[in-house]
Amino acid sequence: MNLTKIICTLVLLMGIWFFSPGCHNGTGQTPGQDLQSYQAMEHDNLKTQLSDMKKSQEQTKAALRTVTEGYQKLKDQSNQDKIRIGELEGNLLTCATESAKIQSQLQEQIKTLTQERDAAVAKTQELQTAVNTLNTQMAEKDKKITELAAQTAEKDKKIADLETQVQTLQNFIAEIQKKLQDASAM
Repeated sequence: MNLTKIICTLVLLMGIWFFSPGCHNGTGQTPGQDLQSYQAMEHDNLKTQLSDMKKSQEQTKAALRTVTEGYQKLKDQSNQDKIRIGELEGNLLTCATESAKIQSQLQEQIKTLTQERDAAVAKTQELQTAVNTLNTQMAEKDKKITELAAQTAEKDKKIADLETQVQTLQNFIAEIQKKLQDASAM
């Protein structure tokens, strides 16, 4: 690009020199003295432009170095960020795996506890049924015991009545025996 500028400048200057009124004598010939001074001036201009271009090139190189260094720093930072992201993704995957394991274990424990609870509820119902059956049987036995106690009381009363009657008969027999003894003694 800089070389193109130099060539364009040279062509432009040569055109100006060729078509300026004092640069030739009408025959197309350029006076020698004017040509030498012009060439010297052009040479100085080209040196100045070349010097400016070298300075510009050095500045461009310095800027390019700065940009390259910045790019390298950003690239290094990006690589470090990628490594960090990889580590974080690994940690996240580990956490997800552990979470899944814990969730699975908790679900298994919940299932086991639910089964144990259901078994305990069933056993409690069985025991309640057994208690209800026993209570019914106990009530029937209490009723029978009450009936037997009433029957026993009646029998005790009958026995007492019979004992009284026996005692009365014994007393009566004793009186008769006494009377018989009294009668035979007379």
